[in-house]
Amino acid sequence: MDIDDIALSDFAVNLNKLYETLSGSVRLEEPYSMHCFLEFTAVTGGHIRIKGYIHNKMGVGYGHELTFENEVDQTYLGCFAKTLFADYGKYAE
Repeated sequence: MDIDDIALSDFAVNLNKLYETLSGSVRLEEPYSMHCFLEFTAVTGGHIRIKGYIHNKMGVGYGHELTFENEVDQTYLGCFAKTLFADYGKYAE
């Protein structure tokens, strides 16, 4: 997935906000035609839905593709969101 540092820092800030408020949706996506993404959405019951699509169809040789969707308890997101925010949140605009 090809993203820049600003996109990652914005994602870190917004993911941390989603964790703290347990509302909304946060998406990290390539800014051009490959359409790879990672998305976190707060759903009822204190759960977080995680969806993603990553591929290298334009690569040389064998193509690889990963599509996933899972729902986890909010507690699984805490450490990840806080660490990502601590490492990259400071670069947000």
